[in-house]
Amino acid sequence: ILVNQGLTLIFKVRKLSYSIYGNQATFLHAHLFPRYEWEPEYHRKNPVWTYLESNWTEEKYQWNEEKHKELFNRLSDKLSKLMKKAYE
Repeated sequence: ILVNQGLTLIFKVRKLSYSIYGNQATFLHAHLFPRYEWEPEYHRKNPVWTYLESNWTEEKYQWNEEKHKELFNRLSDKLSKLMKKAYE
């Protein structure tokens, strides 16, 4: 719930889609997909893999530590504050 709150506040998302898997790996892992109002309705209401494959493979869409450092820090700060508040 805290991750949902943090991502929603930082990214200004319409909703957050969750996918949790454990089929091939020996552990559960999760993917969180922010969904935005500006997305075409078809994509917004369907799984994220309905987007073109290039959305997952092109370098401009990939995580880059230098490029996304400020965003990462904002999210980390927001999650820390939410967790501290939850445990007060």
